[in-house]
Amino acid sequence: MKGKNRKAWVYANHLRQVRGAVSAYVAHSHQYPTADEWGQLELTGSGGPLLPYLAEGQATFICPQKQGAIRPGNPNPAFGLFSYGYNGAGAAPEGRDLELGLGLLRRICESRVKIPSEMIEAGDSGLGELLEGLLNPTEIPSLKEAQVTENVRWTSPRHRGRANFLFCDNHVSCGRRKHWVQKTPESRRQWSNDNQPHREIW
Repeated sequence: MKGKNRKAWVYANHLRQVRGAVSAYVAHSHQYPTADEWGQLELTGSGGPLLPYLAEGQATFICPQKQGAIRPGNPNPAFGLFSYGYNGAGAAPEGRDLELGLGLLRRICESRVKIPSEMIEAGDSGLGELLEGLLNPTEIPSLKEAQVTENVRWTSPRHRGRANFLFCDNHVSCGRRKHWVQKTPESRRQWSNDNQPHREIW
């Protein structure tokens, strides 16, 4: 395996290792971790309940290409290289826990994920800010298209303008950011554990 194919495999493999840890956690508890438990991996000296399931520890959460994607002037050493945001809230507006994702404030039972192969679990995040531990397609809805690179809750297109997303069945998919966050039923249902687009919160 050489060149671009090798790099793409390495980047996606990090997400597969993350999925392995979450799978082990879910197998043990039959619930997905909350956003807070995911975020504990983002902080130096912590790690939370997912850490024991990670063979390479917190280094698993560092994408090899993240360094070059951090916005200049804002590389926080405590969490600047943390690379993957979690779908804790689904597409719910900021601050609302509608229990559409995998768990913002409360754990979500694995049985609530209707179609695992179509449910986003996590994906590339990339500005070097604490808030990017969560992904959300509707975060800061007032932003214009020209400002989208400042939205810390949207995925990072650091892989040649594309982003990797991990799904609950353990497969990794790659596509342009617009594909993941656009206001279409096909896109938005991927954020919800009931596989519904939930137009009422767009």
